Amino acid sequence: MIRPTKLLSEILQANLAMSQAGVESYLPIVAALMRGEAPTNPDEKAETNISAILQMAGATPYLKDSGNYDYEPLKIGSTLVIPIQGAVMQNDVCWSAGTKTIEAWYQMGFQDPEITSFLEVMNTPGGSVFGTEELARSKRKIRATKPIYTLIEGLGCSAGIYIAVSSTKIWATSNNVIVGSVGVYTTYRDYSEYYSKMGVKIIEIYSETSPGKNKGSRDAKDGKPETLSKGELFQLDKNFMEFVKEDRPSITERVKDGFEFTAREGIAEGLIDQIGSFDECLAALQSSASGTTKLAPQNSNKSMKNALITALGWAGIATTATSDEQVGIEELTTLKAKLQGIAQLETDKTDLKAQVTKLEGEKTDLQTKLTAAEGKVKNLPGNLATTKTGEEKDKDVDKDESDEFEHNAFADSYLKRFGL
Repeated sequence: MIRPTKLLSEILQANLAMSQAGVESYLPIVAALMRGEAPTNPDEKAETNISAILQMAGATPYLKDSGNYDYEPLKIGSTLVIPIQGAVMQNDVCWSAGTKTIEAWYQMGFQDPEITSFLEVMNTPGGSVFGTEELARSKRKIRATKPIYTLIEGLGCSAGIYIAVSSTKIWATSNNVIVGSVGVYTTYRDYSEYYSKMGVKIIEIYSETSPGKNKGSRDAKDGKPETLSKGELFQLDKNFMEFVKEDRPSITERVKDGFEFTAREGIAEGLIDQIGSFDECLAALQSSASGTTKLAPQNSNKSMKNALITALGWAGIATTATSDEQVGIEELTTLKAKLQGIAQLETDKTDLKAQVTKLEGEKTDLQTKLTAAEGKVKNLPGNLATTKTGEEKDKDVDKDESDEFEHNAFADSYLKRFGL
């Protein structure tokens, strides 16, 4: 049973990546729930919606236990149709699947060998920040082996774009589709007057060691929203923007500023790729998926063997196999070992090249330092290049020219005085 009170909890607790119109459409429900009125019957069964287009395409329910959501996954051939309809919250609310459930649907299809592609049919104003990036990152991993196309048939805004950019391609059904509204915001609700009418006065008391607790909300109540807009909301918006740019690096500044666009404008702004019908999008997706080769289980060893033999041939390593029948499990193991050995050698080769490059760089630095040092030595007075060594000086003393030294001249005059 999916009770509407969960919707109240999701909306009031979350920072929102949602267009303003989307938020306002839920305000009557929030107001009714706060008055204790249930706008819907919590025991009512969901009404699974299958559009005429999907019926014509031969779509069939994918879940074994269907009927828990208004919109559920459908299978068309080898394509799994994933619906993202209405406000997207982290948890399931009012028969609408949350991001956790949608991510689980994707994982089911990813593990299913009969599913080769995904078509994400979207019409959402956005939703909660929580859970959105987790779903988008999960899709990134899946699209590496199974293509994902998003088809926007109404709104693809805010959290919807957060989710859609992780698809392989983004389509829109017409130029009237609205996309964009990239960004994050929150709402601050002052219930003081509401509770005052009921005779309730709320007094907040905080520990002196936690001055920052709830500061954003307290400052907003005092008319200072900058604590939230430049703090928590700024960081969430930054994460949102960086994620979008990773998948859509050509988006314009107008997209980053949070504007909304028609589909044709969205193409020009780098946000989506193409306008086309459901059938055109599905055909393009299935054509893209057909390029992925599926190996039959009984031929997997044979295919692996052929790939290994080809790789070893490129590496110049001969193999004894001449036909499929000549290659058994033992030879396959040997081929795998050889290929792993080649891979290790390539790694070692790369490491050695890096070490040689590093040593050559160090050599160049040392040569530069040596040249500089030699230049400094040459500029010193009485430098080593022009000063005689002690051995050379001793040789000079042994020569007859020793009289040139002052102490020898004095000794000669003394000896002459005494007739010696």
